[in-house]
Amino acid sequence: MPIQVCIEEFSRHDEDGARRPVTTHETRGEALEAAMALVDSGLLELWSPGMAPEHLFTQWSLFGEDVYLTPDEGEPKFSAMEYAKRRARELAYRRHL
Repeated sequence: MPIQVCIEEFSRHDEDGARRPVTTHETRGEALEAAMALVDSGLLELWSPGMAPEHLFTQWSLFGEDVYLTPDEGEPKFSAMEYAKRRARELAYRRHL
């Protein structure tokens, strides 16, 4: 069964057009890779030098896009929020090197 990667803009939550499919994949693995790449892209777009990971995550959660899979029948279910928290720490640390 094809799996769609969808986004919902945090800043436009509950508005028409805020939710939309982005890509469709044949496997959950491919869909997860695409979803994680979208979150990474959003974090990198909001990152600036010296930004603390917590601030980066807050900016993403205000101005970024929630990413989800439909259907998501895997365990554990993909959580863009959990992934973004982890990646914000990783990206901010790497950018300081």
